[in-house]
Amino acid sequence: MQLASSSSPTSDETSLAPLPEGRSLSCKAFSLSFKTLTLLLIAFTLAWTWRLYATAMSPPSLQADFSIAACLCIMLYTGLHILVSKTTLDDTGLQQTWVWHKRVRWSELAYATTIRVRHLEWLIAPRLYTKSLYGRVTFFYAADPDMWAEFERLAAQVKMRARSAGR
Repeated sequence: MQLASSSSPTSDETSLAPLPEGRSLSCKAFSLSFKTLTLLLIAFTLAWTWRLYATAMSPPSLQADFSIAACLCIMLYTGLHILVSKTTLDDTGLQQTWVWHKRVRWSELAYATTIRVRHLEWLIAPRLYTKSLYGRVTFFYAADPDMWAEFERLAAQVKMRARSAGR
């Protein structure tokens, strides 16, 4: 986890900011055990594919080769992003590096809740479910307890804001 400074946001964007102005919180998106499980799954799949080709009685078709290669490339690409993905919470919004860059600004956040299976975080990655004012759903992952505390505080803050707006 890293705590760093960033540029000043507009007052509209900070109405929901869980951190003080100019601060940010950053952590790995997935836990070491989840990353290890991902690597083991990819390694097992590569070994199984190698064995499949090594013991084949007849060579597979070019279409089968291409399909298997495409599946393995997608698995490797996704696995790489699981290894390097980072979640950052700052005074303007929440973002995560992933296959695509995910970002939600505080001014656009309509709903947030945490999804977590306690004691199985090593298997089922905990996440923050968000919905923007435009209906866009985004999941953010975090492997750090401090970030989780901020996620839970943010979800409670969004619920309180929704209740007060409903009156």
